[in-house]
Amino acid sequence: MYVPTLGESLPKRGNRLTRAAGRWVLQLAGWRLAGEVPDHPKMVAIAAPHTSAWDFIFGMAAVFALGIRISWLGADWVFRFPMM
Repeated sequence: MYVPTLGESLPKRGNRLTRAAGRWVLQLAGWRLAGEVPDHPKMVAIAAPHTSAWDFIFGMAAVFALGIRISWLGADWVFRFPMM
């Protein structure tokens, strides 16, 4: 599977196992990574509208496959009981 090369400025996270797991999930679902990742230490990526709960799973698989460190926001309902 093609995985874009990452620049030195990007914050990285994970290891060989988590990257392989992310690639495996994407391959299993028939998804692929395409394009380039800018070499900036901080960026904002916005994903909307979400069509299903699978969007989060595939998004996290891409993050794992790339091996990048992210911070994210979720809607208020994500943090309601029993998720507290």
